[in-house]
Amino acid sequence: MNLVLKQLSRFNGTAANVLPILVNLTPLTLHLSNGLTNAARSETDIATNTKALKIAKLAIQLLRHLSLAFCRTVETKQLDTSLTQQAIFYALQLVGYCLRSTALFYEMPSTTLWKKSGLLYTIAGELQLLKKPVSSKPQEFKLQSTIEAVIKRNLLFALSKPNQYSTTEISQLFQLVSRHQDRLEISKTPNPDCRFIWNLGSEPSPMPRTNSTLPRGLGVHQLPELRPCLATWRNRDRTEFKHANQTGLAFDGIQQYFRIGGHRPADAGTLTRGLRCG
Repeated sequence: MNLVLKQLSRFNGTAANVLPILVNLTPLTLHLSNGLTNAARSETDIATNTKALKIAKLAIQLLRHLSLAFCRTVETKQLDTSLTQQAIFYALQLVGYCLRSTALFYEMPSTTLWKKSGLLYTIAGELQLLKKPVSSKPQEFKLQSTIEAVIKRNLLFALSKPNQYSTTEISQLFQLVSRHQDRLEISKTPNPDCRFIWNLGSEPSPMPRTNSTLPRGLGVHQLPELRPCLATWRNRDRTEFKHANQTGLAFDGIQQYFRIGGHRPADAGTLTRGLRCG
């Protein structure tokens, strides 16, 4: 399966013929990757366990190769607007699941996938597809209905520094950001309060702003009025969360970017050619 996906990511055929194959392979790929992830996590001493490391690598590669295959269909410029939207949506969804898998095994995220994400974001923006709903999608992708929502989910997960958590908390974190990615606001108008920069052409992922000059590229902005939040599971087996002051599971990496209870409207402040997270 991994070899097939790798070959599909390098195809030179007609994109419109390959895209339905990739769409049909997506549920199976997600299922296999999740199964391999669970198998690897059940092993002891993963960091030194050769068998577990091979399984973990395969779980990540399945998602990576399928995402790159979707990217390839877009890069051929053979697809019409509707099919391009579908291909970008699926590619970015798989990038998000790949980010989750790499975090679960404390691996570095793929710089290639971040760069492809930047390319796909740019293309979607040019075609005015960012906010256009995607009607047909598998169950695993139901929580996001637009390309913009998927980008927000991926950015929020990355900015939450998932590698600092336990594997159980990383899984919970991914579910949390999948349900609350709308707390991020995206804009391309100027604001000097930019905290992070995502240079779509040269930087692999959002980076902290390190100088007083607003660089070119997409900026990720932390809205100043947002306050820390303490998120807890209402039930560990359900994907429901509540704002709480009592002792519970705190997502410190997220609390800088949004809060779950008592959210108030954001400022009208914006960023130069970029994203604003609040």
